[in-house]
Amino acid sequence: MAWKPGQSGNPKGRKANPIAERFRKATEGQLDAVITAMLTAAKSGDTGAARLVLERCIPPYKPVAPTTAFPLDGDSLKEKAESILAAVAAGAIAISDAKALIDSLGALAKITEFDELERRVAALEVKKRGA
Repeated sequence: MAWKPGQSGNPKGRKANPIAERFRKATEGQLDAVITAMLTAAKSGDTGAARLVLERCIPPYKPVAPTTAFPLDGDSLKEKAESILAAVAAGAIAISDAKALIDSLGALAKITEFDELERRVAALEVKKRGA
């Protein structure tokens, strides 16, 4: 028997891990005390407790590069790529940013090419039906 699209192969869901369930039940009423003990240990210099508290409470820092505005001159994709390289040469943007921008221009070129091909095929089909 094959499963129907959208139908779960396990409608009851995954079975709970019995060890995890026992642990949850055993610590259920003591969670506040455990948290307090961890914070107390961290405050008194226990680096393991401090690390655990920080890892669980504060998301890791992810650096974000600042954005830089610069003119993207030119009408053609080639001219736009040249203006990106000129911005790198002038120190206006980083090489990694320039690579990402030029890769984006390459993707845009492919999309434009497919769009043009689709338009041409549609025109040929209309011409063929009319002939």
